[in-house]
Amino acid sequence: MLNNHKATLRAQCLQKRHEFVKSLAHAEKQAIGTALAHNFLTTFELPDSSIIAGYWPLPDEIDCRPLLHTLHEHRHTICLPVTSPSSQLLSFRQWHPDTPMAGGMFNIMAPDEPAAILNPDVILLPLIGFDLQGNRVGFGRGYYDFSIAHLKQTRNILSIGLGYDIQKVGHVPAHTHDQPVDAVATESKVYKFKVNNR
Repeated sequence: MLNNHKATLRAQCLQKRHEFVKSLAHAEKQAIGTALAHNFLTTFELPDSSIIAGYWPLPDEIDCRPLLHTLHEHRHTICLPVTSPSSQLLSFRQWHPDTPMAGGMFNIMAPDEPAAILNPDVILLPLIGFDLQGNRVGFGRGYYDFSIAHLKQTRNILSIGLGYDIQKVGHVPAHTHDQPVDAVATESKVYKFKVNNR
């Protein structure tokens, strides 16, 4: 029942996001990416030594590349996720603006080998929907949930979802293995949550 509810919500959120993005002009998309970066940078003060995992956005996902470039300019170490067909754990390869990129699983661009594998302190992750308890709707494959849980065994992880404000929903059903995010940054504001470990 929970899976069916979440699958229905996922489909609704994907459609709503697609229609919203389709309505935007190119300049509006760029402005949204800039606004997201501004909201993030004025909210979070991250130590210079932080290793930050971002992502390379799919067409309908909010463009976090302006944020990644600015974080790189601020001398943070940036990495991007790489999926494997043999594991539900993501690996994170170091990225900088000149890093060669290659298409991976699910047509997601990622740093090409032999970029260094890193363990992030901060994970910026895409989302399909989110609620005000920190629960997120993803694609349902569990990569981020398992990876965040794995990393939490050895280090403190700050997880921040990135998305459009229109992706906020009333309630996201959560499984016991789902990892809530600590915050969500959008083009209009940053939502912070009191997340309980599950």
